[in-house]
Amino acid sequence: MEEETQQNLEKINGIKNRFQMILEDFKKYYVYYNKNPEVDEFQRNFFQSKSQLQNTIKEINDLSQKIKKEIKQTDIELSIISKKIEQEKILNNKLNGIVGNLKSTNNSSQALIDNSKEEYNDQYIKNWEIILGLFLITSVLSYRFESRDFIVRCMAYVKSKVTSPTATL
Repeated sequence: MEEETQQNLEKINGIKNRFQMILEDFKKYYVYYNKNPEVDEFQRNFFQSKSQLQNTIKEINDLSQKIKKEIKQTDIELSIISKKIEQEKILNNKLNGIVGNLKSTNNSSQALIDNSKEEYNDQYIKNWEIILGLFLITSVLSYRFESRDFIVRCMAYVKSKVTSPTATL
């Protein structure tokens, strides 16, 4: 695109430079030819400068038509791109909505995870309390069962049961 623009600018500048010289020649030979139409050299130079001027004007018109055609094509391409951009904007808005929902879901799931961790930690502490309690109870019971007084009382209880059915500990 820029290359075509650069070429068109170079053509325009070339035509601009030539046009000024051709126009000056045409003015000069126009005056000479109208003052002295019988002089062949003036007549030949006038028609030659007129022909050059007409060719230059034709070249300007051709270049102008080419530039208009390129502008029209560029306009069509820009319209297509504009439509695509609008479609992409709509898609972007939809995707941003989905991302917002995902962030909201992420926040909710993060809260659920935090709640689960808290419940797990509470249950973990309770489990350790139960284990320590069982250990203490087992230790106390074990100590009680191993103590001599307890054994002596148990034996006395068993003896009394054997001898009397209403004995208590």
